Amino acid sequence: MKQAIFFIAAILCCSAVFSQNDEKANILAVEKSTADAFTKHNVVYINSVFTDDATIVNAKGEVVSKQQLMQYVPNINSVVLSDMQVKIIGAVAVVTGIE
Repeated sequence: MKQAIFFIAAILCCSAVFSQNDEKANILAVEKSTADAFTKHNVVYINSVFTDDATIVNAKGEVVSKQQLMQYVPNINSVVLSDMQVKIIGAVAVVTGIE
């Protein structure tokens, strides 16, 4: 009986880990698509990715609003992402990396 309970607990833990890994992969895919949209000046896609009340920290460490970000899009020539890390805390994902 103890082995059965351990097995079920192990399956549930593994399922949660795989699920979180899938979520992280999906988030990283959106990050890469967004970087591509910035280089192509695809404001429609960028506008759809960020909520109106989004808070963005730019490469200089400045906190900007979505409206400020959208004004800057035409000036972006390239975006290179590296060392991307995703941390999921409840319903929130925090993505960090080097631009």
